[in-house]
Amino acid sequence: MNNIFRIFCCSYFLFIYTAVFSCRDYTNVIAHNIGRNYFQINDEEIEIPVLNKYQENCNDSVSLHSYKRKSFPERLDTYTVSPWFKIGSVGVPLISYALIIKSSDDNFRDLRNDYIPKYKYRYDDYLQYAPAGLMLGLKAFGVEGRSSWGRMLVSDAFSAALMAATVNTLKYSVKRNRPDGSRRNSFPSGHTATAFMTATMLHKEYGMTRSYWYSAAGYTMATVTGISRQLNNKHWVSDIVFGAAVGIMATEIGYLLADLIFKDKGLLMKERKYMGYDKDKDPSFIGLHLGNTFMLKRTKSAVENGIKIKSGCNAAIEGALFKNKNFGFGGRLTAATARIFKDDVLIDDSFDVYALQVGPYFSYPISDYWLIGANVVTGIANIPDYNESYYEEGRNGAWVMGTGTSFAFMPNKNLSIKCLIDYNHIFPFSKTPAASNNSISISGGVGFVF
Repeated sequence: MNNIFRIFCCSYFLFIYTAVFSCRDYTNVIAHNIGRNYFQINDEEIEIPVLNKYQENCNDSVSLHSYKRKSFPERLDTYTVSPWFKIGSVGVPLISYALIIKSSDDNFRDLRNDYIPKYKYRYDDYLQYAPAGLMLGLKAFGVEGRSSWGRMLVSDAFSAALMAATVNTLKYSVKRNRPDGSRRNSFPSGHTATAFMTATMLHKEYGMTRSYWYSAAGYTMATVTGISRQLNNKHWVSDIVFGAAVGIMATEIGYLLADLIFKDKGLLMKERKYMGYDKDKDPSFIGLHLGNTFMLKRTKSAVENGIKIKSGCNAAIEGALFKNKNFGFGGRLTAATARIFKDDVLIDDSFDVYALQVGPYFSYPISDYWLIGANVVTGIANIPDYNESYYEEGRNGAWVMGTGTSFAFMPNKNLSIKCLIDYNHIFPFSKTPAASNNSISISGGVGFVF
């Protein structure tokens, strides 16, 4: 399985290299590769075939020069709206995220087993098809979408074939054990791949043509399906994330193939372009993110007792209200867990931290579709388990300070897809200063901007 992940990791870096390389060009990208045949004359942008006619009919002096190089934000936005970016903009980050959190699969299962060990409901067997049911229902009731019936069915057939081939090839070649030990076909999650495939179909047909609320409904059902597979102890978290990537990318490629075949035939409505960030709107948001937590320093008592806490996982709900375009106030509620080792032997216990932090937030748009953010937060934490070996006083309470930064992609004015890096320093309510420790978290998530 490690070889499979290495292949996809190499593919990811190849994708990034291609992105950077394609963004280096001048305004020939906007001019559809007209390149050196594109000039600016008296503040007008004119192609060479028009140039001679312009010279004949213009009495003004003609100054001819190459068009200026585009700025980095302009080049970034040019690539963001390209078809190839649409194919990989969500799928490729999800694949890389699956690589990151693979090492924390056991921790996510521990978190599930700590709170809902007996959770077992079968609704996800049906929910995976709900977005497709909604799409077909809208079509049957005469709500016009992107494609005619014939074009839509061909697009969906390509998508389903690509998804099924990818999922089944990986399932029966990787042969990863399921968390409940029932079968050796855990990677990737077929339910999740199907759910995100059907959600992306709904998004393409109605979300990108009529309203993004159709997309929100579809992806919400797909996300619940994926989370339910983990709660039902049928899949590891990395299986689910990878399955979501397969479903989304298979649909994007399936629709691209149909577009090449049908061209304009059967195309009833054109897709709307990415709307991007609404610069007239304050970027208040609420979101959810998951990721890995790495301990950077052990406490004095942990060293004396031979205790080590390796990388763990975290889940957080975060939100902020902005009074203007750049500054706001918000907070986050975080749950984190990690496995504990004593003298390099796994202890049958976990190190859990629950924290509530508040503080100022900062946001700045670097282009029409990309934002960077930062925060400085402080609050309280609860550390309920295994305190006797890790903290001198064995008390549960702690004071925590942290700071973080985020990089967000906004395909429309209400949705953000984020990568976050957070640093936290914990000061337990202990008489011994040596009990303090620090950690860094790398997470990915989605947010709703309102």
